[in-house]
Formats: sequence, C-alpha cells, structure tokens
Amino acid sequence: MLLLSKPFVAKAVSCIIAPHGMTDYIHAKKFGYLEELYKINLSMIASGLLLNRCNMYYIIQTCFLLASVIHFRNDMPLILNNKKLQVVFSTIFVGSMHFIPSEYFVLYMLFVHVPNHYRLAWNYVKDNLEETIFLIISIGAILSKINKIDNFSLDLLTCVHTLVISHIIYQEKYVFPEYKKLVEKMNRYKIK
Repeated sequence: MLLLSKPFVAKAVSCIIAPHGMTDYIHAKKFGYLEELYKINLSMIASGLLLNRCNMYYIIQTCFLLASVIHFRNDMPLILNNKKLQVVFSTIFVGSMHFIPSEYFVLYMLFVHVPNHYRLAWNYVKDNLEETIFLIISIGAILSKINKIDNFSLDLLTCVHTLVISHIIYQEKYVFPEYKKLVEKMNRYKIK
C-alpha cells in the first residue's frame, strides 16, 4: 500500500509528526516560560546521555513509555468524563505498539494526535501563526535531512526520546493547566 510505504512513513515522521512539538516554543514565548522550556529540554537530554554512558538506556525507554501513556490520554475520548478510563485506554494503546505495525502508529499520529494537538494549541498559535508555520517547516526540513542517515547512534536516539519526554513534561506542566483555565472561563460565559 502506497500510503504505508517506507518513504511516506519517513517523510510523515520528519516533516509532520516531529515538528508539532515546536508549538511548545510558541506557548513558552507567549506566556513567559522560555527559561522553563529550555531547562526541561536541556536537563532531559543531559540526563538521557548520562544514562546512556552508564548503560541504563532501559530507564529512558521506561520513561518514554510512561510519558507516552500520559500524553496520549489526551487523545482518548471522554468516556463518561472518566480520566482513569482514559489512562487505561491510553495504556492499552501504548502497550499495543509492540504488536501492531509501526505504520499504523504513524497513521494515528497523522490523523488523530497531531490534529488534536494543533486544535488544543490553536488559542496560542493563532496569534503567532507565521512564526509557528516557519518553525514547523524549518524543523521538518532539517529532520527530513537527518532522517536520511542510515545508522542512528544510541545518543541520537536518546536525544529524540528525551526531547519527546521533554515535550510531554512541558505540555503537562505548562500547557494543559492554561488550557483547562481557558475552557473553564469559556464554560462560565456560555448561554444556557
């Protein structure tokens, strides 16, 4: 199937999926959290590289999986407004990654997670749309070039995993509390 070809998957990951985390920079800039964002990213990368040197990559993998469960729960339908069920479904979903082809995960990211991410981020990216688009296209182009490297070192893979973990930490600590406040504010002013 052409949609699931290796070139398509590689382009989708580097040009569409990976750059969506750049909205963290836009959020941090708008709300004054740039220093916190940089600290999270640098401390996670440094910790990851240190763990590599100590032959403890399994800790990074475990953190990556746990962070993924936490992050993807935001894509789970609101089942009777039950956050615990969302975590359960997210855990099942992340656990299933060991059994289903990775191409299907890429499709999930393309058609569920990334659009949901931009929908949730719209409140702060709409005011910085040109910069957001520029950053996403630029990062996508850079990652597309890096993606052509045949052999990834464990250090490069660690940087990728720790940047994803950093994205999730930043989202949970700074973005979602802001989003929840906005939703509550909007709900107060709804006409009943």
